[in-house]
Amino acid sequence: MAKDRLKIVAALLIGAGIAFPAGLWLSGEPAPERSQPVPADDPGHRRAFSPTVLRDPHFLAEQRKGIEALERRCREAAEFCTEAAEGRRWLAEQR
Repeated sequence: MAKDRLKIVAALLIGAGIAFPAGLWLSGEPAPERSQPVPADDPGHRRAFSPTVLRDPHFLAEQRKGIEALERRCREAAEFCTEAAEGRRWLAEQR
């Protein structure tokens, strides 16, 4: 009885091993296209790890949002005032 179960399990595994690749092949679906890497000289390409990221307008805008949030918290709860002042000073230096 155990040998019969073993034979059935083996037959199922072999059948699945054959049927799955055959099904993929017969489905006719094209293989998914791989995305091409963006060339580094593309003007829309942002190089996040570049040493010039500190001059990136998007980066500076995001930093400005964070500094404004710190300043707002400083006005409302008198917290993070030192961080807000240092952030504003740093942002002024980046111009």
